[in-house]
Amino acid sequence: MLHPRISRQSFYFALYLCLLPVLAGQTAQTDIEVIPKTTVDALGMASTDRLPTPTMFREVHLRISLPHGGNLNGALLLAHDTASHGFWWLLGNDGDQRLRLTQADWFASHSVAFVAEDKVVVFWEQGPGHLYVVERRGLSAETIDEAQQKAVDELRRHTATIEKGGAGYGLGGTDVPLPRGRVPLEFWMSPLDGNAPLLGRTKVVSAARDGKNWKLVLRDQWDEEVVLDESYNLVSTRRLDSSASPKDK
Repeated sequence: MLHPRISRQSFYFALYLCLLPVLAGQTAQTDIEVIPKTTVDALGMASTDRLPTPTMFREVHLRISLPHGGNLNGALLLAHDTASHGFWWLLGNDGDQRLRLTQADWFASHSVAFVAEDKVVVFWEQGPGHLYVVERRGLSAETIDEAQQKAVDELRRHTATIEKGGAGYGLGGTDVPLPRGRVPLEFWMSPLDGNAPLLGRTKVVSAARDGKNWKLVLRDQWDEEVVLDESYNLVSTRRLDSSASPKDK
């Protein structure tokens, strides 16, 4: 029997407050699990204003428990510059783990990260006729293990956003079209492929600052110089005389 000074409504309200943490845990439990034996490390290179520096790439597969139930499998891709300790990351789709070339391997050999004092800028080919640029500021970690922990911690804080948008969280970059009038279609094609452009073959082999502009070199059927302005808009392109040998493609 309730105390005469405690109304029934007050009692139920107090009981609700006591049970609120439990109820919240049942309806909005979120966690991120690193799937065992899915971590792949690969070594690439980053550019600076002075010299290239080693960059460690890591791909690790995650199982993300979503706020309203269900799981999302994703692949966390990390790149950690060993000299500046700057790093960048993105959450991509959980691809076929049986593939010979992992995302870490692919990014290590096909993309270039430019490391400045306050940011890391990453360039890669988004498909024939497109570049993709991701800029990250203020991310620093002593080791790639610390970078991975910081990335997972941020993902934990944004599971609702991930639930709404799916894999691709953290991508947030700029698409740079390379129209046929600026880069010939033949650059992306090979007679061995039936003259069809192949996704994911083109490599960004270097990135450098040229005043306020960015000067990139793309490699496919030949080496192509691509100049972007400070906002990553296309300024100019030109074919370079020193083309890649077939073994480098």
